[in-house]
Amino acid sequence: MTTPTVHGSARDRAGELVRALDPRSGSLGSVLGRVTPVDAVGVQERVASLQKRSIKKASKVWALNLAISMIDLTTLEGKDTPGKVRALCAKGMHPLPGDPSIPHVAAICVYPTFVADAKAALGGSGVKVASVATAFPSGQSFREVKLAEVHAAAEAGADEIDMVIDRGAFLAGQYGVVFDEIVAVKEACGQAHLKVILETGELETYDNIRRASDLAIDAGADAVSGVANRLGIAPIDIWNYRKPIYNLQGQNTMGCMSGPWIRPLAMRDVFEMRKLLGPEPHINGTGGIASMPDAVQMMMCGADTIGVCTETMLRGFGFLEKWMKALKAYMQKMGFQKARDMRDLLLPELKSAAELTLWAGYAKVETAKCSGCGACVEIGHCDAIVMIDDVAYVDPALCKGCSTCIDICPTQSIAMVEGAEAQR
Repeated sequence: MTTPTVHGSARDRAGELVRALDPRSGSLGSVLGRVTPVDAVGVQERVASLQKRSIKKASKVWALNLAISMIDLTTLEGKDTPGKVRALCAKGMHPLPGDPSIPHVAAICVYPTFVADAKAALGGSGVKVASVATAFPSGQSFREVKLAEVHAAAEAGADEIDMVIDRGAFLAGQYGVVFDEIVAVKEACGQAHLKVILETGELETYDNIRRASDLAIDAGADAVSGVANRLGIAPIDIWNYRKPIYNLQGQNTMGCMSGPWIRPLAMRDVFEMRKLLGPEPHINGTGGIASMPDAVQMMMCGADTIGVCTETMLRGFGFLEKWMKALKAYMQKMGFQKARDMRDLLLPELKSAAELTLWAGYAKVETAKCSGCGACVEIGHCDAIVMIDDVAYVDPALCKGCSTCIDICPTQSIAMVEGAEAQR
């Protein structure tokens, strides 16, 4: 197959994008103007904060139902068979057999060779078929081979093609190469939608994630997806460090960090992509989704659909029934009317360190409510709080206004004093 050539407006956009992304080109352009640097310190602080948040019981049912309807139920194993794919399709169409109120999943994702099997099994159920392609997951192959694979998957009936970008070319600054390949893949998709997987774990910086997101959308992607996994070290048993925990044929190994380890970073990736790209592009949130709250948090960060992979590999597909039951109870108590009511809720809530507003005052203890527990005195970075007769007191001259004492006070007896009162 001959690689499609990019002509006209697409080529013009590629040139503009390359100039915008590469400072060496001598022109910053409009794209770089909106791809602002990411505050890495703020990233880590907010991810840590987000991990501590929970969804109230009254809000869980609706989110579960929505989460199920947005899942790309996936099997991408070397031992996949047509029978396994058909079983997965049955589970996707009827997550909780016998309960027609439970929605079906959004799509079944398989390798190209199983697209026809999935299509036949799903029939007119409304569940779509997605197929990875372009030498997934590495992307390391000849472009002609990648395009042939995309074309074959689309011809077999795939509703969506999931491609991976050439991370080597991107990191080398060859943005035009990456752009051209996405354009060519989009053309080979025919009527199928194109999702571009950025493999953000290999893009090294949050700034690169933003640039790659913008490049993919400008090249014609219908959706972008962030993280699949990152290379790291799994937890080690310090009492028996030779015991395999991340086990590969009885050996300890450095491996891809998927599952719960990767979720905070994956959420941040989705958050940054949504913040940069705005409300229209479709974003698939994947990475460590192992429960209903995980899925809801990912949607709150900006995901339209949810990818579930590691959880199915470890525990099969029985989790869907559990999610569905909790989702029904949740929806009865939640007032959301549509999916967009859930999506992006955290975008205006989460701020980088540079965007935070410091208190223009100091902390003050309501002594009558103080229990004398001393938790506030233990704050490592604070010298402003002392205990006198089992009651906490704050020295206004030493208080930096960090509000940590307010966050940890079990009796809520500390508040911030601002304005004229703070100056007295």
